[in-house]
Amino acid sequence: MGYLSPAMYLRLLVPGALPAEVERVLYLDCDTLCTNSLTPLFELDMGGAPLGAVRDPFNRRLLDMGGIPGLAQYHDLDPYALYYNSGVLLIDVARWKECEVTGKSLAYLARHAHESRYPDQDALNYATYGTWLRLPHRWNDLMAWRLEPEFGGLVTSGRR
Repeated sequence: MGYLSPAMYLRLLVPGALPAEVERVLYLDCDTLCTNSLTPLFELDMGGAPLGAVRDPFNRRLLDMGGIPGLAQYHDLDPYALYYNSGVLLIDVARWKECEVTGKSLAYLARHAHESRYPDQDALNYATYGTWLRLPHRWNDLMAWRLEPEFGGLVTSGRR
């Protein structure tokens, strides 16, 4: 798949590379447009969750769009559980490490990356199953579905 890059996996390694005094990280995909202060998000009470994320508007549950690869073999996963988008992640670094999110994600990828549409996102949803904090959708409003797929007009300027 042309849209996949090995760089997408780097977000899985960031918390482990940080010094102990770093408590939180806010990960933003490069196509994220910030239109207001992120301070309220960064100061949010995470309640012990390793990460906060927004529910994906397209794949709303683990079973949607064919489900995350391997879903049927993981009997402890509820297929109707919410699925989040990994484009905006509020990470509690200490909890991430305690919950072994990196290790669980990498183990999942070793088994299923070849069959996944969104390998890093599926791995994170697997690794943080039942422990992630659902953020209000305002923090990751995926608006691409509202845009026209093509512009059909002709724009001219000046003399013809």
